[in-house]
Amino acid sequence: MSNINKAPKAMSAVIVFMLFLFFSGCATMGRNIEMENQKFRTQISTLENQVKEKDLEIESLEIELDKSRTSQSAVPKIKLPLAKDIKEFNISNVQTALKNAGFDPGVIDGKMGKKTKKAIVSFQKSQGLTPDGIIGNATWERLKEFLDKKFK
Repeated sequence: MSNINKAPKAMSAVIVFMLFLFFSGCATMGRNIEMENQKFRTQISTLENQVKEKDLEIESLEIELDKSRTSQSAVPKIKLPLAKDIKEFNISNVQTALKNAGFDPGVIDGKMGKKTKKAIVSFQKSQGLTPDGIIGNATWERLKEFLDKKFK
């Protein structure tokens, strides 16, 4: 009978040991899950911050684009001359001709800036043309004469 009494005790000890392992494993697993959750929360927080930074960057670029569009609308319009003169016509040649004619367009850089526009208006006034700052056919016809020679 002593063997019979020992078997349930040994079995009970095994069951208690297995329950201990099971519950201690669950606690460890619970800590691992919590650590994983914390890692995911950190990653989400980092991604949210990156999205906020990108949103600010996009907003800044949109503001710059709006400024660019506004400033481009202030850039003078150029009416192209007749097709027969198109080979010679470009802003650098316009600037060169203005300079040769005695009207300072600023730096000859091929860009239609404020100084170039002001020089065009002054040239047009001196020629009895409409001083609109637009290089139309009449303005170009008179201006292109100054491309190769200085008059003033």
